[in-house]
Amino acid sequence: MKDILLWVELVLAVLLAIVIILQPKSSSGMGSMAGEDSATLSTKRGGEKVLHIITIILAVLFAGVAFLYHFV
Repeated sequence: MKDILLWVELVLAVLLAIVIILQPKSSSGMGSMAGEDSATLSTKRGGEKVLHIITIILAVLFAGVAFLYHFV
């Protein structure tokens, strides 16, 4: 059982890394903490929104499998 969870965790880690890399670059980063960011707000649409949702789902699955692996 632990072997299967380990492989699932590995696959989720790779998929999560790929999805994070595919996300578009946001102009607001650490510079926005120092007031360097413009006050432009935008909503995610289309592919950007899908990647955002997939990232959240993969992150929750990754954390769940890691938690399960710890207690099995």
